[in-house]
This record gives sequence, C-alpha cells and structure tokens, in this order.
Amino acid sequence: MLSIDAAKIGVIGLGYVGLPLAVAFGKLLPTVGYDVHSGRINALMDGKDRTLEVDAAELAQASQLSFTDRLLELEACNVFIVAVPTPVDRFKRPDLSRLEAAKVIENIQRDVNIALINELALIFDRLVIDTLEVLEAAGTKWNFLPFRPGLVGGHCIGVDPYYLTHKAQEIGYHPEVILAGRRINDGMGAYVAAQVFKLMSQSHLPVCDSRVLVMGLTFKENCPDLRNTGVTDVIDELQGYNMNVDVYDPWVDPQQAEREYGIQLVTEPRPGHYDAMVLAVAHHQFQALGAKGIRAFGKENSVLYDVKHVLAAGEVDGRL
Repeated sequence: MLSIDAAKIGVIGLGYVGLPLAVAFGKLLPTVGYDVHSGRINALMDGKDRTLEVDAAELAQASQLSFTDRLLELEACNVFIVAVPTPVDRFKRPDLSRLEAAKVIENIQRDVNIALINELALIFDRLVIDTLEVLEAAGTKWNFLPFRPGLVGGHCIGVDPYYLTHKAQEIGYHPEVILAGRRINDGMGAYVAAQVFKLMSQSHLPVCDSRVLVMGLTFKENCPDLRNTGVTDVIDELQGYNMNVDVYDPWVDPQQAEREYGIQLVTEPRPGHYDAMVLAVAHHQFQALGAKGIRAFGKENSVLYDVKHVLAAGEVDGRL
C-alpha cells in the first residue's frame, strides 16, 4: 500500500474542479497539474485563474504544485485524479471521449437536481399569477426548498441528469420524471423569447429588424462560467424572429464567448438604442443599474423582460 509520504499527485484537467483540488493537494504534497491547453497553463504559472475559483494568493500557497501541458511530466506521479469534462452530445447522450482519452473507465453516477419549478412558472403565467408571490407564500413553510424559475445551465442540472438517464435506459428502465423535467427546462429559452415577442407585439413595436439587448451570458450570476449556458437558447430564438441581438456581459471574456458560441459581445450598450431588453443573468452590476438604468438603454416605448426576478414586478413589462 502506498504511504502518504511517498505520494505524488497528478491532477488531469485544471478546470472548475481540477484546479481547486490541485491547489489543495499542492499545499501538502508534491502535485503536478496537467491540462491540454497551454494558454491555461501559462496563465496559472502567472498566478491567474480565469475561472475565479482560486486567487493568486491561494496559488502561491500551493508551494509543491507545478503546472504542465506535457504528459511526460506526469510519469513520476503515482496517484491520479481525473477532472476532465463529462458533457453530452447534441442528442443528449453522455460523451465519454475525454474520460477515454484520460484512460479512465468507470461507472458514472451523478446526483440529479432538476428545477421543476419552471413548469409552475408556466402555469402561473397562464393564470396571471405572479410566480414570485407564490414562492414567497410557499416559503413560509419550514421545509420549503427555495427553487426559482429560470434558464438551466452549467453542469449539475444541465448535463449530469443525462448520465443517470442514459444508465437507467441501458438497464431497461425509462426514467419518465427526470426526462420530463429536462424537457421543460430545455424549452425555457424558447418560452422567454416567445414572451418577449408577445410583449413587443402588444406594444405595437416592429419585431423584424428590431434591436434587442440580452444582459448576461453566463449560466449563473457573478461568475465568468459559460458552460452549457441557457442564455444562448434565448439568443437563438430571438434571432429566429429576425431580431438583431446584442449581448452584454461584463463578467465574460469576449474571446471565449466568440470561440465557444460565435457571439461578439458589446463592451457597452448604447443608450436609447434598443426595442427590448432581456435581463437574463442577475449580475450585481445589473442589479446596481436598477430598472431606470436598464431602461435607459431602450427607446421610449421599449419593453423590459426580467428572467431572474432582479427587479420588482411593477418595474418590468414581463418576467418568469
């Protein structure tokens, strides 16, 4: 059995999971952090983590941690931790290519966390009942779980359930509740875009060739994480209505947005320029603007749709 004193750790994949692990081990044991992206390695060597999971001071504390993009430098390691992405393909099937490339074959089990509250939001909308009022009333019960409606992105909810459903179907069980929840969540982008279209039509605003500002691109607030963001579904649907869409997100690296999604971010929205504004992510910068600051980006009769309940009901034209 390997003793702790003889351990040399190799962490394969330095993303949101791998880097914090490598730093934690690197404070105690010889550790090599490996990633295929040389740009990522160079930035970490300079003490910079674009994911904002680890700051420069924490990196400096990991005195036994080294970084590399060369596989040969892992040869001296005797303990390996694989932290590579486990996405799904366009058919929602688990894509194990990165795990296979890392020479790891494991049964995969993931916890499932599905935000079925989205379906309630659709029902409350048809009943003309404000979703937030219902949730606040429900929150007076001691064991209420405070889920909010919204766009489902990231990995835990947006991807991991498909690994469980894939395995379930392999053993002959059809997980109807989980798949129904995924279908609802996967359709929220189209629903938001349709609501914006409806509000513009009700306000007698021209839809074709209109200008729409989408505020936020990350999958959650106050972070630069673009993984599986649901905002792109909203953008695609709005463009399907022949709307011209500008995307503004001060948290996102513009090069990453263009590389991963082909989206060219605007660095500063033009005042008085937009027919509609969609507040898609609750970044603190957007909260600080408030309704008045956000409406300043719009034309005189523009509409404002709030996906994340950042603003009060009376300050917006529509929200989930």
